[in-house]
Amino acid sequence: MLRVDHQRKETAVDKKSKAFLKPRGFDFKSAKSKAYCRSFFNQLNDEDKKVLLEHLKEFVEQPFVRIKLVTPELLGRALYSGNVYLYWVNSEKLT
Repeated sequence: MLRVDHQRKETAVDKKSKAFLKPRGFDFKSAKSKAYCRSFFNQLNDEDKKVLLEHLKEFVEQPFVRIKLVTPELLGRALYSGNVYLYWVNSEKLT
């Protein structure tokens, strides 16, 4: 197996979302936890919830995103820019 790490470039949507979340005390280290994202969303006031959902809507409209349902749990995926791909390499054909 060959491991390939991929980091996607930070987009304007990413920057805008992070700028919104940081002053509200979002813990970026916990962003992959759906439970944390849901809990964080629930403690926001109604106006902030509306703004955050708009940020997530912009995220799902990007061409590389295949999820179309906007939920607070999507926040972790929107903020995480890394992927790991594993490729099978047939070593017999390389020689």
